[in-house]
Amino acid sequence: MMNRGQGGQAMVAGGALGKAKYALSLGRPDEAERIARKRLEKDANDVGARVVLAQALLQMNQPREAANEARRAVRAQNTNVDAHMLLSAALLQTGGMASRFTGGVPQEAITAAKKAVDLQPKAA
Repeated sequence: MMNRGQGGQAMVAGGALGKAKYALSLGRPDEAERIARKRLEKDANDVGARVVLAQALLQMNQPREAANEARRAVRAQNTNVDAHMLLSAALLQTGGMASRFTGGVPQEAITAAKKAVDLQPKAA
């Protein structure tokens, strides 16, 4: 939800994370990254901020860094569907660890995607 604040400036519901997600939707991952990192400086355990950071990094063609952030989010909250989906997407972009390939797709990417489907089958 968006409304207008003072001076007609667009405001996004959901505070800083809402602004970061809005920035992502506008194709401004650098802005989303900055917001997410600032939140993580205040609270390193903020899974929502870590997921947004992973998504921003993926949009900026930094899949290895995105995978690392998504892994951290998964470790912190194993039931987070978005974290699992981002991990799978980032690993598919990087090719994952060559030693863990199964049929050309990184095993960790398959595992992450399956976990996301198990957590929320209707979203798949």
